[in-house]
Amino acid sequence: MCDRRSRTAPGRVRIAYDETRRREISGAIDNPEIQKLVLAGRTKRTIRECGGSVGLLKDRAGSGEVREALMNALLHDTNPGVRLKALEGLKHRSQRNRRARSLSQALQFDDNDAVRMQAVDLLTLRRDEAMVGVLQNLVQKEDNSYVRSKCTKL
Repeated sequence: MCDRRSRTAPGRVRIAYDETRRREISGAIDNPEIQKLVLAGRTKRTIRECGGSVGLLKDRAGSGEVREALMNALLHDTNPGVRLKALEGLKHRSQRNRRARSLSQALQFDDNDAVRMQAVDLLTLRRDEAMVGVLQNLVQKEDNSYVRSKCTKL
């Protein structure tokens, strides 16, 4: 169960989870066992609802597994707040092409204006000629004036 009170000292977390018996583990977020549990918790509804996993992972996107979890959250999570946290974690990290594809998909298909606005902002950080066609098509159909303006400038 995710509980905001589960935080201990800065940079450390405490995670309670059920096995055949309840067990609790605490330690640094960089601990591989803790990261494994946080990544596993990313798929559990109770942890996702309080934003715990993605919130913890967004500052640890140096790992390939974490980047994958963030891109997956961006494209498939039903909570726009979680998708925004995932975007935050992808801001300066990840493989350029995969990140650009994920941002492009979020920009084209996400129903939340804030997510599309942040996705277009992140796409403007690194210009990619492969995105020109996507952006030109988006200008024609985008309702959000901020996103449309950014696409036009790109």
